[in-house]
Order: sequence, then structure tokens, then C-alpha cells
Amino acid sequence: MKKYLLFSIALMIIALTFFSCSNNKESGKRVVIAIPADVTTYNPMYAANVNEGSISELIYLSLAEFKWDLSKGDVTTQPSLAKSWEWSSDSLSLIVQLRDDVFWSDGVQFNADDVVFTYDLYSDAKTQSKFYGMFKNFYVKADLSIDTGKSFEVLSPFKIKINFNKNSVPTLNDIGYPILPKHIFEKTPREGMASAEVNLKPVGTGPYMLSAWEKNQSIKLVRNEKSILYNKSVIPELIFKIVPDYNARINQLKSGEIDFAEEIKPIDVEDLNKYDKIKIEFQKGRSYDYVGWNNIDPDIYNKTKKIVPNKLFGNANVRKALTYGINRKTILEEFLANYGEAAVGPIAPIFKNSINESLKPYPFDPEKAKEILEQEGWKDSNLNGTIDKNGKEFSFTLAIPGGNPLRNFTATMIKDNLKSMGIDVTVQTV
Repeated sequence: MKKYLLFSIALMIIALTFFSCSNNKESGKRVVIAIPADVTTYNPMYAANVNEGSISELIYLSLAEFKWDLSKGDVTTQPSLAKSWEWSSDSLSLIVQLRDDVFWSDGVQFNADDVVFTYDLYSDAKTQSKFYGMFKNFYVKADLSIDTGKSFEVLSPFKIKINFNKNSVPTLNDIGYPILPKHIFEKTPREGMASAEVNLKPVGTGPYMLSAWEKNQSIKLVRNEKSILYNKSVIPELIFKIVPDYNARINQLKSGEIDFAEEIKPIDVEDLNKYDKIKIEFQKGRSYDYVGWNNIDPDIYNKTKKIVPNKLFGNANVRKALTYGINRKTILEEFLANYGEAAVGPIAPIFKNSINESLKPYPFDPEKAKEILEQEGWKDSNLNGTIDKNGKEFSFTLAIPGGNPLRNFTATMIKDNLKSMGIDVTVQTV
């Protein structure tokens, strides 16, 4: 079944990142980064949130490195653990020349066996990896694990050929997974890998390695002098300080106890601008909020699996009218302090090669919305304040997740806007 969504209240949110200059004597030797929660693993195959992912990326490297090119609005790729690569003429195999100067943080040399082992580990259902099922471009077995005998040919300790199945369209993304050390993880049974102690004692090739961990307090990474990315300009220490309370993070940013914080509320920007030692950086992100109008009748579909248009939202013109009837400009101004923009779909403007710049957001035009609804037969026939059609009133429940102030504000705005058009909205927090 296709899923249809109308992005009537989509907002491209600008992620806010803030830096401050610390007052302590260690400034320049270390950076203290505030994160809202402790990690549960350092293993990238189990990293379940942004913080865990960010920290594991500092510890483990991949064959290829992906960077965002802001000017191009696209991702660029360059070798990392790989020295170079060459595609076959049919683009179904790739010969990768590995670097021979890479060592794990425990001093053991990296080689092709680590690559094959990592992909085998990631694709094994027994390990419960978050990457499981993502290797369909490779030759896979019935259980979706990679057939390493067909997919990989180790030509030498530092040269490997990767074969992709004939029905695939492989890209360099297929070699972008963090590589793990075989000599460390091969000792752990795969059935118990997810909860194994080895995930908490990382041995990597990245620019940093774990030095200390006080659970629910702080994580200390120090620069890895064995890493190919090591140089004297690398900050010696990164301290990830666990500060669950948002207001506490703001106060510690002001006092200089922390040097870096993310996801600051727009309402706090003006106050933070008063502090000379705090530098504010705005970064356009990929996040958006939207309302998903249910195109089909859910009751009929659940009972019969038949797709029948929803009596309220099955008409494209009605969905268009709802978009005209919601004042997204006010949401941007009052809640987001204009740190965001109205969206025309799920693709963020940062993706310059993918976004259709000719598309423009529908403006707030309640009169046009009413006109469209009336043309589609929605009128207040019994003068009770709610428009109706064929005996059915335009009344529905808008479900929103709890604990999200933006959703609460937006839902109230939607309810009030649509009420003025004769539409009855009940907001339900789930």
C-alpha cells in the first residue's frame, strides 16, 4: 500500500549549534561538550542515537569518508582506510587498495581480514546489528547474511576485491561502514555480542580513543597518536559531559563549564547573544514537522484491505485547502523566532541537487481555503458552526506526540486556524 502525505505544516528547522570559550586553564587542551544522556555502547553496530553515533565515529574509521559539501549541497567521498579504489567496467566489482600504515589503537596492524570480518559480523542475524538487512547489493544468503566467499576476494593483506550481485546498483555507500578489529571481536560469541563487555572497551583506528568513562557523568576521549588522522593540531582531549537538564546546559554554557552545546531553543538565542564569549552558529538541517492527512478510510482498509478515499482527506483539493488555511508564518515567527522556513516537501533545501527550487510554499490564505472547500461541497448546511457534506461533519482528531513543545504549539495553531474555517479539530496527545 502506498503512503500518501501532505506536508501542510512542514517546517525546515535550522539546527542551532553553540560554542563558548571556557574560562578554565585547560582551554585549548580540551573541549567540553554537553550531551543530554550517557551512551550505552561505543560499538557503531549498536549505536542507537546521535551521541553514540558521533562518539563511535571518532573512534572507528571506514574505508571511505563522507563529508558534506555545503557549496554543492551534496556529499563528497574520499578514501580513509582505503588508499584508492577502482570500479570494474560493469560497475559490479570494486578493487580496493588498503592503506598499509594503519594500526589499531592497541598497536595491531589493520588489514583486509578486518574488512571481511566486519561485514560478516554486521550482516549476521545472530549479532542483532542495526545494519542487519542492509547488504542486499552484496551476494547474500537466505538469512540476509553476506556470502563472504562470493562477495569478497582477499588479493593480499592490503588489497581486496568486492563483488556485488548482478541485479544490484552498488555505490561507494556500500563501503562506508565503520571497520571493527577482528582480533578483538572474534573472541566474543555472536549470540551475546549485543550485551558483551567488548562494546564498552573500544579499540579503533580513528583520531580519538576512550580514556575514561564515569557513567552518567562524563566520557573522556584522548587523541590517538597511532591514528592516520593524528597531528599536533588535533585537540588533545574531548570531554562529553552528561547534562540531562536543558536549562542546566544553558547555564553551564554561560558560565564556561561547557564549551559546546547543540539544539538550543530559538527563544534562548537573544539572551545568549549578550555573552561575548559565546559564538552562535546556525546550521540548516534536515528536520521538518508535518501533518500527515490519512488519504484512505482506515476502518475499511483494516477490515477488507480495500483502498477507499477518506471522506475528509481523500480529495487533493481539500488537502490543498487545509494547507492554505494554516498559518505557518506565525508558527515560524512566534515559536521558532524565524529560525526555520516553510517547506514544500520532505527534501531539505540543503540538498541542492535534489530540491525543486521552482516549488513555492502555499501562502496563508483562509479565504481561498474556504472557497476551495465550498467548491468541493463542504458547507455549514445546519448552521451549527461546522461545515458538512452528505451528512458528515468535517471533524477529526489530530494526534501529536507528548513532550514536544513545538508540536503542542503547532497543534493549537492548527486547531484555531481550522476552526475559523468551520472545521472541528480535537488535539490528542499520545
